[in-house]
Amino acid sequence: MAYRLPAARTLAAGPEGLVVLVDREGIALYGGASREWRKSHGLYFPRLVALDEAGGRAVVGAHHEVALVSLADGRVTARWEAPEGFGVTDLAAAPDFSSFAVGVRSLAAIEAVVWLDAGLGEIAREEHTVTQPSGASPEVAVFAGPPSRAAAWGQGWYAELSQ
Repeated sequence: MAYRLPAARTLAAGPEGLVVLVDREGIALYGGASREWRKSHGLYFPRLVALDEAGGRAVVGAHHEVALVSLADGRVTARWEAPEGFGVTDLAAAPDFSSFAVGVRSLAAIEAVVWLDAGLGEIAREEHTVTQPSGASPEVAVFAGPPSRAAAWGQGWYAELSQ
């Protein structure tokens, strides 16, 4: 299937030809070559997006927050804000969106992984002091269970969080 899509900051492909585009102003859903909808999201500098395995929801990572978005109408249904002074570096989701891992870092030389539940409530967090913070780490992954678990890799550290 060929697509002619407008420029975007990030995008994710889903089942049955769905494509979600995210830019600074909004989020749009395309089914095939036609746009289904476009909505403002109110997120500051979004740069990460993933779709659930059913194609019904998206999770968007922005500079200092994460948001769940309904693909039925583009409505933001939940938000999680990074701790004060931290920025989001990476985002990973379980295929069914039952949990999420978020990598965050601060300019005060702290990197952390935060594990969130399906509603973006915090399950666990692990922090590490590093020699020099980087905008690119830590990186995160979510492994499907049972039991599900999250993992993170930072500057000289590795963490695994599980229920």
